[in-house]
Amino acid sequence: MSERPYTSDQLLQVMQVLSAGITVLNAAYAIPLLKRVNDEYESIKNKDSVLDLAERISQNIGG
Repeated sequence: MSERPYTSDQLLQVMQVLSAGITVLNAAYAIPLLKRVNDEYESIKNKDSVLDLAERISQNIGG
């Protein structure tokens, strides 16, 4: 049986660091997106129905 290059504790630490990094990247993407959605909502909430809001948001999500 060959010796493993890493212990399970080391692999767990790597996974935790990767998970934290992914969380940060998700937040970095999600925060501006949520701000755009909120700004869009604020700009039209007094003019349009909820269905119009949903349609506009879905058209703008792509960029």
